[in-house]
Amino acid sequence: MSDLTALSSKEFLEKLGFNERFCRICEGVNRYSGLNPREPESDILELVDNLGGLLLNRSDRVSYGMQQAMELLVNKNLRKVDNRYIDLFKEFIYKEEGVLL
Repeated sequence: MSDLTALSSKEFLEKLGFNERFCRICEGVNRYSGLNPREPESDILELVDNLGGLLLNRSDRVSYGMQQAMELLVNKNLRKVDNRYIDLFKEFIYKEEGVLL
């Protein structure tokens, strides 16, 4: 499904029987369609998806440590987007990891 656009992915999910709101949440995660307003869950999934990607080993690089991954997430990957939960997410992750802000 990597070659599907957000809109066609949404249509695919609808054809599988998922409800419209679930499909909107999924459509909004990667911001391909410019969906506005975004569902709150789209912002949460965007954070988790981006962080998870940074924490995993990939064929082109090794995984980042949690603190470095969070710095990349906040200061690079999502620097130019309006994610309503990024500050709370950062606070939560750092608290769980024992990092002082």
